[in-house]
Amino acid sequence: MVGRESLASSAAIGISVMFLLFLASCSSPAEESAARPITPEQLIKGTAIDALKQEVQSAVKSGSGALSLSEALSGSGSYGCIIKTAKGYLGLRIKEGIAREDILWDKQPTVAFIEGAYLYRFSLMHQRWARFDYSPDSETSGNAYTLGIYSHKELRAMPSGNYLCVKKALEDSVFDFPKAEAFDASAKMKEYGLTK
Repeated sequence: MVGRESLASSAAIGISVMFLLFLASCSSPAEESAARPITPEQLIKGTAIDALKQEVQSAVKSGSGALSLSEALSGSGSYGCIIKTAKGYLGLRIKEGIAREDILWDKQPTVAFIEGAYLYRFSLMHQRWARFDYSPDSETSGNAYTLGIYSHKELRAMPSGNYLCVKKALEDSVFDFPKAEAFDASAKMKEYGLTK
């Protein structure tokens, strides 16, 4: 009798192993790749951030000297920077004191501009430009309404290994957006008691 129980137990184990092997063979490469984490490089592939990253890296390889973020933020000249933040890559273009930040907002590419006392962000939800009050000494990247957009203070604090900046000729059109159409988001937030 012991032999039959042992044989039945072995058969059950064999069937279980075969079933598990069958299930493992059913997973598709797409399911396997979906289980792997997405890298920051994969997230920006095909975006303006990726294009700027390639341009900046190419410029450095061809002999353009890399510069500090502080120099790029100085207010004169035009620069292109690629910055790796805790939230992923950020593309930064600066010309004569106007900054354009290409970012991912909930994995969707969008753009923000900083000019003088204002920060402008395209609202993916409202499909409109929003204007926020801005100070270079503020901390904007952690704010729910300007999440992922870095102030000059935050950019200057970036470790040197997290960015690459070069002098770059930039067309004025890179900084064109319908500024006059932007709604005053700061005023609306105050009106609804969301800020002081």
